[in-house]
Amino acid sequence: MNRPPASPARLFSEIAEKSLALLEVELTIFNAEIAEKRARALHTLVWLVLAAVIGLGAFGLLLTALLLSIIEWGLSPWLAALALAVAMALIAYLAIRHALALLRGLNFSLPQTMAELRKSARLLTRSGLHVRS
Repeated sequence: MNRPPASPARLFSEIAEKSLALLEVELTIFNAEIAEKRARALHTLVWLVLAAVIGLGAFGLLLTALLLSIIEWGLSPWLAALALAVAMALIAYLAIRHALALLRGLNFSLPQTMAELRKSARLLTRSGLHVRS
């Protein structure tokens, strides 16, 4: 049995339905990529905060021991505290630079998803649907 050819309106309707389904799939992939990158950034941030808290406690204890040792060597308490404050400021500066370098290393671009969305937009444009770029 031969099937009668589909009407242009029916073909256009099928193309539109399939194109919309494709866009929905690509948007789902896009959302998954965003969620993965957000989770990775959050994981890095948690480790950074944990390291900072532990390091701050250890650093405080070391500074206390060092301050008491310097005072015992004969340096006046205010001068020993000033020297240690300068050292602490330098260490804090270096730690902040390191944390910012870690954050800069995260890549939030979505090249695969963007390429697929552009490809779909071209296909939709060729099929007669108008897509905003």
